[in-house]
Amino acid sequence: MFAIITCENYKCSEAIGVIKEQERSLNVKDLSHVNYNPDLSHNNIVLEHDKNLDCFSTYRGYIENFYIENNLTGRFNINTNDDRNATKVLSSFVISGSSDFYSSFNSRDEIFDYFKNAGDFLKSEYPHSHVVDFRVHLDEEGLPHAHYSFIPVYQKDNGDRCINITQQQKGKDYFRGLQDRYYNYICEKYPDKDIQRKNPERDHDKKLSVKEYKEFKEVQREFREKAEHLQDKIDRLKDLENKVDYRDQEIKEYSRYLDMVDRYCDNQGITLYQYNKECFYADRGYGDYPAPEYYNPERDLNINHDKDINHDKERDIER
Repeated sequence: MFAIITCENYKCSEAIGVIKEQERSLNVKDLSHVNYNPDLSHNNIVLEHDKNLDCFSTYRGYIENFYIENNLTGRFNINTNDDRNATKVLSSFVISGSSDFYSSFNSRDEIFDYFKNAGDFLKSEYPHSHVVDFRVHLDEEGLPHAHYSFIPVYQKDNGDRCINITQQQKGKDYFRGLQDRYYNYICEKYPDKDIQRKNPERDHDKKLSVKEYKEFKEVQREFREKAEHLQDKIDRLKDLENKVDYRDQEIKEYSRYLDMVDRYCDNQGITLYQYNKECFYADRGYGDYPAPEYYNPERDLNINHDKDINHDKERDIER
């Protein structure tokens, strides 16, 4: 069983979308673009939320106010879309676990306690950070998980504070060390559980960011739509093939009927006009239909499946 945390950092232009999706406050018109069920979002549990965020229509206004109100210093660049120069103003951790890890708990409250313990761990890792939103999502397919998002405030040795996540996540082995500390922390919290440490050699495997995940879901959606469109074309083609087969059978039956009419007229020594005249009177109840009419695909005389009558009619045609 595994207890898992992953991290992604965002610049100002990305942060608002991340928070709104976390809050489920996105104005969603096309539900095929989201990976959750809005009808179940009321089940999500808010563990922490900065109400000051609700006073601002944009994350930019919120973070600028936070910067001023808390007397922060240092580099603060939120007016650029260049990833190399933009300040990362939101750090978001996803807290999750394997299915057997969740099933080892006796109640849903115990699972929520796990998320709270994970939040306490992150607070100890980032002691000067400011929590923006911390909630549990229960409206997605699969297992429950929590999002712990915060402003990465860093305090320098001289006491000055700034927004600087790179200083806190410094070094290429930082996240490996973080995973080690998290593993030890959770094992200490839950000594009765057989929690495993994922292979450290795989810790540096590239994981999909939220942006990459959304792009993947979009490609997946487009592929599904194209597959459905292709299947629709295949179904239509099969339908046309069936219609062609049916029409081919109709043509064969009608051709056979016309051959019978020709033979009948030759054998009876009558013209096609006289033949049609017999049919005309038969339609009005005067006399019987000529024998070929019992094989006319356009006429239902209700004897086509009677073998004895069919044989008699065929003999009438040949005579």
